[in-house]
Amino acid sequence: MSFKVFVIPFILCVQTAFADPSVVVAPTDHIFVPKGFDNNDSVEVVVTGNFSSSCFSRNTTKVQVEGDIIDISIDAIEKKDKESTDTYCATMLVPFKDVVSIGLLKAGTYTVLVNKNTPYEVKGSLQVEETDNSLIDNYTYLDVLYIEQLSDTNRFKVKGMRYSPCLDLDHFETISNTKDTISILPIMKKVSDFCPMKMTPVTYTTEINLDSFSSGKLLLHVRTMDGKSVNTIITKE
Repeated sequence: MSFKVFVIPFILCVQTAFADPSVVVAPTDHIFVPKGFDNNDSVEVVVTGNFSSSCFSRNTTKVQVEGDIIDISIDAIEKKDKESTDTYCATMLVPFKDVVSIGLLKAGTYTVLVNKNTPYEVKGSLQVEETDNSLIDNYTYLDVLYIEQLSDTNRFKVKGMRYSPCLDLDHFETISNTKDTISILPIMKKVSDFCPMKMTPVTYTTEINLDSFSSGKLLLHVRTMDGKSVNTIITKE
């Protein structure tokens, strides 16, 4: 009598057990404050930082305005192993960027505090100008998708959507905070009274003078048609 032996392979699954995640202060290290906001704009600032491993992720951002003080709290989620303080995540710098919407503000000068009274406190100064225009905004902007630097030059490509052929680009206006941020306003003009709803992709190029900035990280803050912005950080060598 002969026997056949069947070997049934099996896979041992090892699953790392993580404790319940905890909420910690996000390690913020810089705030970019664009210039050029009026008291009819939705004000935004951009905060950056670096997580120390892939065990961290962004969680919530809270904004509180009291008088001329804008208090921003940014926290993160941290996951750890149940049995030790060691994590099973890759140890690496994980950059994060938070575009913080502050909203409508009265004209004046504001102090912006991020993660106040923590090791990660950063501070900035924000100027909101008075406008005599009661409209939501003084201009109609392009609906911007992204901005891209062309090689290592001062020329940039702006990609966006034009919602009607009756609008075309008038000009780009740039406003520098003289420190680390350039506000870019892609101002549109009406070229026809007939405005059919025909959305088309468009690409424009513009030159932005970076010579007055020292080397390091610069924020390109591009206003968009919906009242918000597209924010890209570049490094000037």
